[in-house]
Amino acid sequence: MFYIAWGMVAPGTPLHVTGEGAPAVRLQLPIEYLLLAPVTRLLDELTLLDDRQHLAIVWTLAVIVLAVAVRTAWRTSCWVARLRAAARAAAVAFGVGVGVYVVGALVPRPMAQLVTSDADVAFVDFHSHTDRSHDGRWRFDAEANRAWHAAAGFHAAYVTDHQTMQAWQLLAASGQLASSRASLREASVVGGIPSTVSTVLLPGIESVVPGAHLNLLGVSSTHLPLFAHRRNLDTVQLASIGAVDRPLALLTLPFDLGRSLHRPPRIDAIELTNGAPKGLRFSREHRSRIVHLADSLNVPLVASSNHHGWGSTAVAWTAMRLPGWRRLSPLALDATIREALGTDADRVFVVERAGLAAAGSPIGLALTVPRLAWQAATMASVPERVISVAWLVAGLALWRRRVRRA
Repeated sequence: MFYIAWGMVAPGTPLHVTGEGAPAVRLQLPIEYLLLAPVTRLLDELTLLDDRQHLAIVWTLAVIVLAVAVRTAWRTSCWVARLRAAARAAAVAFGVGVGVYVVGALVPRPMAQLVTSDADVAFVDFHSHTDRSHDGRWRFDAEANRAWHAAAGFHAAYVTDHQTMQAWQLLAASGQLASSRASLREASVVGGIPSTVSTVLLPGIESVVPGAHLNLLGVSSTHLPLFAHRRNLDTVQLASIGAVDRPLALLTLPFDLGRSLHRPPRIDAIELTNGAPKGLRFSREHRSRIVHLADSLNVPLVASSNHHGWGSTAVAWTAMRLPGWRRLSPLALDATIREALGTDADRVFVVERAGLAAAGSPIGLALTVPRLAWQAATMASVPERVISVAWLVAGLALWRRRVRRA
């Protein structure tokens, strides 16, 4: 009961919003999400960890496996039995740890969804992938990408596969990116897409320049010469494109902090946060420098998922105030989004889920597992706490019944 009451008196702050005059937003947890608490909460918090924190969990798991194996072996009488018992115990402990990550990465689950009552606000993702990227999950095609973004509350998402336009070209071929007078929702469900899915996919591509990756937004087949090289963007040709036809260049995380500000191409926006583990660490460790860089270039900050099909947790959203955006066709929405980024950064806001803070010291990093448990407990909503306690009580009752039968 104290656990529930404490959550009502001192709940955690699940969202951080950057920008003055930001719209009112909140996380909406579907009933399926709540019924699976605390599993969904734990898997969400795992997704919000950076790469070093994941590594700390791996080392903690290794220590646990070793401890379980030694303890089990110590209780047996002969060496052969000890080795067998130790191997079995280690396999079980290792399997449980790996199983949690496998479930989190591959098994679909209910997602926390960002919502707002402001009809002029659109939630946009500027960086996502499909199975057309070399590191995209198999069978994670454009429609799977769309469904993931819809479940997280995004209204629009740029498909920015690595050096390829294949995913959104397929959408264009089926008419889903064609100009239309239809409402945005109607345009987004062309081709037999369920009417409950309202996220629009927009054209982009990810390429490489010295010291950084760039996402070019609003590209078309006319821009194919920019990507003639196997990996690198042709910055000379990009600079020669007129302002009207030039795609917007987004600097993604992580990047070389020593990179010259005058090196081409011109940057139009910078990610403040990025859902990849390396991107999360870079954002948390160098946040002030990222903000300073954006200020010095006078460009807006945005949030990106950098989603490749692994997991069911959205880390951050870009909220944009775009009056009348629901009446636009997909490509008109793309043009409106890029225009807003280039001319009115005051309409752009970054919404981030609160993740476990960087350790700051080797001791803090070594304590990642208990810190993560505390983070999950702190961020749980009151309904999650009630259901978690119910799960705990039910588990203890089943355990006691089993003990009595034994």
